[in-house]
Amino acid sequence: MSAELLVNGKSITLSMDSCDGIDYFHIELESHEVVFAEGASAETFLVANDREDFANFVEYERLYGGDAPAMKPFAPILKYNGGRDELTRLARLAVSPLTGTRDPVQKARARLKARAEALELTT
Repeated sequence: MSAELLVNGKSITLSMDSCDGIDYFHIELESHEVVFAEGASAETFLVANDREDFANFVEYERLYGGDAPAMKPFAPILKYNGGRDELTRLARLAVSPLTGTRDPVQKARARLKARAEALELTT
């Protein structure tokens, strides 16, 4: 799940007010794994397609070549694949107040928001 889908305006917000940018560092291992970074679980880089979007693309190609095989994900990937999946998500969102039918992303956002509200009440 992409982290941007968890933004709920309460416990998870977007803020670039105090910085000029964000540098991302990917750890690449022989297989896709979960590691701990400062006490939080994080995934290593998943080789799924080309690396042309990376700033060090040319340097990497020179050092290691460009024929890295695609990796099997460490865990199943939950995402919307556009088209029909997106329409299903929107339909669930529309009827969820009536039926309680929500997808995993909506459920995760609701749990995070409820947790943030509960913490706010206790402080």
